[in-house]
Amino acid sequence: GHNLGTLCVTDRQPRQLDAHQQALLRLMADLVMRELELRRLSALCPVTGLYNRASFFQQGQQELQQARAAGTSLALLNFDIDDFRQVNNRWGHLAGDQVLLDVCRIARQHIRPQDLIGRIGDEEFALLLVDCNADQALAIAEAIRTDVSAMPGVFHHSDYQPQISGGLTTLAAGDQSFADLFYRADQALYLAKGNGRNQIA
Repeated sequence: GHNLGTLCVTDRQPRQLDAHQQALLRLMADLVMRELELRRLSALCPVTGLYNRASFFQQGQQELQQARAAGTSLALLNFDIDDFRQVNNRWGHLAGDQVLLDVCRIARQHIRPQDLIGRIGDEEFALLLVDCNADQALAIAEAIRTDVSAMPGVFHHSDYQPQISGGLTTLAAGDQSFADLFYRADQALYLAKGNGRNQIA
């Protein structure tokens, strides 16, 4: 419902558009809207509706530059669902998609409008917390981890309980790009998984 722009049609003299010309303008507007919608959809994960990896990195780089300019903090949490393949193998991909959606819902409950969340791998997510220090970010990460561990769902009758492992880092003076921040969060994620999972490192 937002105005995105204008189309300007000029001529050397004032005139009224006839019905055919107005219909052509409507067709052009529809074409532009379809292109904008296709561009938007290409940036999103089709299952979760979150940013995909490429668009998350693009948005992350912009946020990093803004944080540098404003002198504000950034925190990045990379997390994945422990033993996620077990879900797809035992109950199928529809069940796996439901777990992804449930985890996304929980993560979204703990973030603010300015924060970014993306699905960057099969069961891996990234959460960029804007203007957020390490202590605040750790509190958010632990709240998400705790809520996922307690979430009811389609598997409450089985022995499977979703859990997440996460790696958390904050913007450092030496970071040249968003990729530096992301790599450090990923290293922390591997540490959490190596230390027994269901934890934030």
